Amino acid sequence: MIKNLFLLTRYKRLVNVPVKDIILIERAKDYSRFVTKNANYLVKAPLTELEQGFAQYGFCRVHRSYIVQLEKIDEIVDDIIHIDGKHVPMGKTYQQELFLRLDIIR
Repeated sequence: MIKNLFLLTRYKRLVNVPVKDIILIERAKDYSRFVTKNANYLVKAPLTELEQGFAQYGFCRVHRSYIVQLEKIDEIVDDIIHIDGKHVPMGKTYQQELFLRLDIIR
């Protein structure tokens, strides 16, 4: 697993970001916002491009506007994902894939 990524931000800065620090990736018009505990980074890349590449690092698309790191999920209540103090909606289209990727004990 890659330990760090270099993100080329909107301001032409290359920022070294550990993958484990990324909580979620959010659509922001023509950009994607990488959200960490300490900072947000805007990158000129659509979520559709990031979705497949980040799946191998434990991320999953959960809504048309969100990709989350599965290990960071605290709980799921109805169709809301609670992740590191944030509330992320879960789209019905993505629900089945998310549940397949989670280890659910019933």
